[in-house]
Amino acid sequence: MRDIRGLAASLVKGTTAPHSVPLRSHPNPSEAQQSIVAGFPGKVRTLHVAPALPAALSGLRTIAQNWRHTWNATARGLFRRLDPALWKSVRQDPMLFLARVEQETLRSAESDPGFLGLLHAAMEDARRDQVAPAIALPESERDLLVAYFCAEFAVAEYFQIYSGGLGVLAGDHLRSASDLRLPFVAVGLFYREGYNTQRLGSDGWQHEVYPAIDPYSQALESVRTPEGIPLMIRVDLPEGPCAARIWKATIGRTQLYLLDTVVRENPQEHRQLTARLYGGDEHTRIRQEILLGIGGVRALRALGIRPSVWHMNEGHSAFLVLERARVAMEEQGLGFEAALELVRASTVFTTHTPVPAGNDAFGPEMMLRYFPTPESRCGLALEDLLALGRRAQDAAKEGALFEMTILALQGAGGRNGVSRLHGQVSRRMFRDVWDGTPEEEVPIGSVTNGVHYETWIGEEMAALFSRYLARDWTQRQDDPALWAKVDDIPDEELWRARERMRERLISAARERLRLQVTRQGGRPRELAAIDEMLSPDALTIGFARRMAPYKRAGLLLRDVKRIAALVGDAKRPVQILYAGKAHPRNDAGKEDLRAVFQATQREELKGRVVFLEDYDLELGRLLTQGCDLWLNTPRRPQEASGTSGMKSVLNGGIHMSILDGWWDEAYQPGLGWAIDSPPELAVVDPEDVDRTESDNLYDLLEGEVLPAFWQRSTASSLPSEWIRRVKASLKAHGPRFGTHRMVREYLEAFYRPAHRRGRALGADGARGASELAAYRARLRGAFERVAILAVEEPDTRKTREVGHVVLVRAQVELGGLSEEDVAVELYLGPVDGGLEIQGGRSLPMQRETSLDVESGPLWFAAEIPLEKSGRIGYAVRVRPVHPLAHGSADLRWVRWATV
Repeated sequence: MRDIRGLAASLVKGTTAPHSVPLRSHPNPSEAQQSIVAGFPGKVRTLHVAPALPAALSGLRTIAQNWRHTWNATARGLFRRLDPALWKSVRQDPMLFLARVEQETLRSAESDPGFLGLLHAAMEDARRDQVAPAIALPESERDLLVAYFCAEFAVAEYFQIYSGGLGVLAGDHLRSASDLRLPFVAVGLFYREGYNTQRLGSDGWQHEVYPAIDPYSQALESVRTPEGIPLMIRVDLPEGPCAARIWKATIGRTQLYLLDTVVRENPQEHRQLTARLYGGDEHTRIRQEILLGIGGVRALRALGIRPSVWHMNEGHSAFLVLERARVAMEEQGLGFEAALELVRASTVFTTHTPVPAGNDAFGPEMMLRYFPTPESRCGLALEDLLALGRRAQDAAKEGALFEMTILALQGAGGRNGVSRLHGQVSRRMFRDVWDGTPEEEVPIGSVTNGVHYETWIGEEMAALFSRYLARDWTQRQDDPALWAKVDDIPDEELWRARERMRERLISAARERLRLQVTRQGGRPRELAAIDEMLSPDALTIGFARRMAPYKRAGLLLRDVKRIAALVGDAKRPVQILYAGKAHPRNDAGKEDLRAVFQATQREELKGRVVFLEDYDLELGRLLTQGCDLWLNTPRRPQEASGTSGMKSVLNGGIHMSILDGWWDEAYQPGLGWAIDSPPELAVVDPEDVDRTESDNLYDLLEGEVLPAFWQRSTASSLPSEWIRRVKASLKAHGPRFGTHRMVREYLEAFYRPAHRRGRALGADGARGASELAAYRARLRGAFERVAILAVEEPDTRKTREVGHVVLVRAQVELGGLSEEDVAVELYLGPVDGGLEIQGGRSLPMQRETSLDVESGPLWFAAEIPLEKSGRIGYAVRVRPVHPLAHGSADLRWVRWATV
């Protein structure tokens, strides 16, 4: 980090103070600002003077410069204790806090034994975290290192290089990787203007503001060469090379490297490349993705970091596949096919959305512009490059788009969706990438998202968990036996914790509404009315997420009379808090937002249904901690996972949702509520679906939710039924939906296997990768000649009984391949009305030499065990196999019997 620490103190004391604090907004404080003040007779020159941090308090800077403070309550408590009002006003930003705290406050703390003791304890805790041994792995995997690429990271609310769920998940992934001591680095982009700050007009239309982010005021270190100059990497763009410097953020034990094109040698067009997250046009998008994928690989190499596993979190970074292949070709002398095998073996890809708009695609002309020569394409012809980003049937189709998600799927050996249902949807969505592969065998798994508990659970609930579950509950968060102790929490204490979090939410909501109405030009009586808005005692329903049409923010407001009756019930008060941003270029999402905002202005809803501006991490914590009921109404199955509901239930809220995303696997009767949907094939009109689901939503609120919340025990005045549901929800969901569990799943299902595959294929000069590439080349020539010539089967008109077996034989021409090169199989399972096999499985067919003719086709046979009654179907197929392949589906060829 640029050293400006001594200047401010020297201005105050006339000496150099080694512990003075970097200035937040003025990276070069020696440049005095100048202005002419109206009415003042001369020119006024101003200097910004920062407080001098006493040596005894120097540990505060150490804590501030590691983003671990964002989830460490002890660290945050130090700053809050120094000056609670300032800590709140700077949005818990310790760097800004240290730049603004009063010198007298620091002097007092310097002589306060209690404070110094807490600081020492916090420093010792941080030291222990840094020196603790890495996660235990077998000897052969001790060199495992994961590089995690993502377009956005939610590290802190005041460092807004994130937009929504993808970045929030990435930030939580980093935190859990640090807590679990997983060898892990991350790569992203540093957006100088970040994502937008949302401002609503008086009519509810969203406007975007982009405050500049000064890297020198953040806990960032400028990565430099031994000579002290910023370390640079370069990527090729049509106008010429684009340089980027590297900033390092320390996230606990994890390092996050951010690329920044605001450097002197770049032309203005290139400097703007990292201005905004998801800003600009498709040219901006492909340039950012080249910088992230290609530039990110080059950055790690420049830093001397050699990952063994590469994780692409969404398709934005997929160009890293090409760059890693280029490096392997250049350094190891491999051909492209062998290099791609090596890259694929050690790469993991997570897809996050089934919505087409979330999957970037570029036309052939765009790809030619940015990859104009064979050298820029790993020696490939343009059509071969395009085929890497196209579905199988579109590989040679003129004008077909190049999809970043398809490149990622074809360039990774491990692939997953982010919930069980999303894994199923992704297999259906991308099955044509593996042409001829049944949906159940499409090689896309799932790891359900989670949330980082220490980041999202409110201090009141965390205190209860420490008291009644275990002091080390965060380290044992996956243990169901631990969460069973929720029953030991007294109902009175649990309810009081819930009330305090709701009170904090309502207080913060009123503050935000005052600022919001003031910005919109509200009159004094409108501002005064805010004090009467909302109630700290009412049943509080929260809906906060990205404003996109499929999220259906307005589903709850379809019937104004019914919702007005709910929120207007004085005996059983209900209130609804909305929040969410639309993508700056998504006018449909902005229209949905405006419709919700305008509904909140209706007289019968005003003051009881509100829209809170500028949804971010801070507001997300307040809402998920303070709302009693968390509502989610996506159009199934377009919600990949969703994590806000997880945060709510872990804070003692109750979840109500369409059975989509994570809730499809988490819902159980008695834990929350599922909004019934029409059968998938029963209706095709979305309007009919919306009407049915909104009616079901109202019925649940009126018939079950309100009675459960407002029915109070005569003895204790507590909502006993509601508290019972809260405890049941915590016991069921507590062990299942943390990012510690999620990261462990990635480690076991993806990272360790990718590490082993990469090492196996890369050993002995990448001999395994070359062997696999040669086998694939041989298949390309020979598999076209593979044929299933005949299938001998039983009389299908005859009914068989359970317990019998059926013999099936097939005659196969291998086209020059050996028996070891292929697997001949029966694929069988129950069939639907359209003779589609559902949930099928493979049954190997064995060579039957007694029927073979010398030098002729070979016979194979298998017996089908009839284990269940009903109608079953089967088909004969031939697939290639190789011991080094990740799976038969990844070899892409399959021949099905058509005779």
